[in-house]
Amino acid sequence: REIKLPLYAAEGVVFNWIVDVRARRIEVYRTSAGTPELVDTIEGDTERAIPPFETVMNTAWPPP
Repeated sequence: REIKLPLYAAEGVVFNWIVDVRARRIEVYRTSAGTPELVDTIEGDTERAIPPFETVMNTAWPPP
């Protein structure tokens, strides 16, 4: 988070996902004014749109 997100932001990458399989969590960051900001956190099994996509996605995780 501290190293790669600023690098990606500097290169113009708008959206970044950090996926933690063990925690069953996806953190969604959006670059705004050159700074990555956490805009969404998805936890557990769910079906919903995950930015920047509008299509509903299933985040069914594999069994531990």
